[in-house]
Amino acid sequence: MRVAGRLTVNSFKGIHDACMAGAGIALLSIWYMAEYLQSGRLVAIALEDAQPKELAVWAVYLFFATHQRAQTDFQMRSRLQRW
Repeated sequence: MRVAGRLTVNSFKGIHDACMAGAGIALLSIWYMAEYLQSGRLVAIALEDAQPKELAVWAVYLFFATHQRAQTDFQMRSRLQRW
């Protein structure tokens, strides 16, 4: 089936859901999609003529309790170490 047009979303969840539903390709962080890539539900592709725009990612957790901050730090470190 041939599809025309573009889908625009403003959240990782929206991009993820559209990609998982077969709407096309997506540019998402490897750590966000690792589970799906490892299971084979998604396949990574290389676009030789495309370069992603560099974006900064910020985690704001000023009001987290100590255990929540520790959990967030642990999750970020463990996800980044895999790649």
